[in-house]
Amino acid sequence: MISKSILARLSIGLMVASMNVAAIPITVDDNISGNSYVSSSRSVNGQFDINSSLPSTGNYTAPFNITSATARFYFTDDYDPLRYQRSSATSYYYTNSVRNSNDTKYYYYRNRTNYYLNDPDDVRVSVAAQAATGGTSYYDPASYSTGITYDGYVEGGRYCDGARYLGYCPDWDYNYNFYYTREYTDISGWRGNLILDIVYDDASLMDLMEDGISSFNLTSVCRTCDILYLGGTLTLDIKETVVSSVPEPSVLLLMSMGMLGMGVVRRKVI
Repeated sequence: MISKSILARLSIGLMVASMNVAAIPITVDDNISGNSYVSSSRSVNGQFDINSSLPSTGNYTAPFNITSATARFYFTDDYDPLRYQRSSATSYYYTNSVRNSNDTKYYYYRNRTNYYLNDPDDVRVSVAAQAATGGTSYYDPASYSTGITYDGYVEGGRYCDGARYLGYCPDWDYNYNFYYTREYTDISGWRGNLILDIVYDDASLMDLMEDGISSFNLTSVCRTCDILYLGGTLTLDIKETVVSSVPEPSVLLLMSMGMLGMGVVRRKVI
């Protein structure tokens, strides 16, 4: 009969052999080609598949021996659409005048700023029962000029240039007021790049280890969100699949007899 100590030593040996298998890192891309638009009316589904990226040597078979995994998703705001908010204009102000032999032209300008908002862009990433939510960053740069608009002119009156003769003016000169608008645009809101990570928990790892495939879903979480999905990667640590076969009873009997014989020999030597 095989003693419990022998079975314990054999079990420990198998455990140590499994623990000593070195893990190697693997990174795979998702199965989505090109960029994908994620909005309130369009979600995106994809998956990671590690089977084609497994090492060519070694025993890497399902169910896989994966110790850790992290999925990373890349997004960017597409800067569109911008939502018009309001306009704000100053009163016309005098800038300069130009006089020639006949007329005097007065120039007046005003400033008008058109305000636009880039709405928040939040997205939710789901892998198995895990989820991560994030959005792009807020920005509020200075207004910038977009040109000058000519608004027209009005006659500002006339005056006699010279001496009058019997109440008659031989040379009338005119004043003209010319009006212009300096246009400015002010855009604020949320834009830029976004990275979301999901570190796989035990349930997600078990799902991945089953067949080497992990599915994910991308969903917009606001009515006006407009964000572009650039792609994703899955990075994992995987070990060779350890096949632990239980020794046959006859093998265990021979091993125990050998160990017993070694003990008898040792006693005789002593």
